[in-house]
Amino acid sequence: MKRFLASLVRQDVLANVLMVVILLAGFYAGTRMVREAFPDVALDMITVTVAYPGANVEEVEEGVSRKIEEAIDGLEGIKRYTTISSEGASRSIIEIMSGFPMVKAR
Repeated sequence: MKRFLASLVRQDVLANVLMVVILLAGFYAGTRMVREAFPDVALDMITVTVAYPGANVEEVEEGVSRKIEEAIDGLEGIKRYTTISSEGASRSIIEIMSGFPMVKAR
């Protein structure tokens, strides 16, 4: 190690080349680094989406959305729920009370 450091002191070109290599390697690593713009956040919500191809809004509401609401209504740990019926699909957003175990809610 002493011999390597002594050669860097004597040969300033080698030290400069080594510095450039280290800077380029750092720049390359920095650009290839995995970054997350949106970190994982645990929300107390469950989303249920049901596809009902070819059905109009009324059929989806009667055939799917109301049945989901009836099944959800009165369950322990449910803070609130919203059901959206659209042509060919139903979406329910269920908000769980804070502190209630998500495993049990599912």
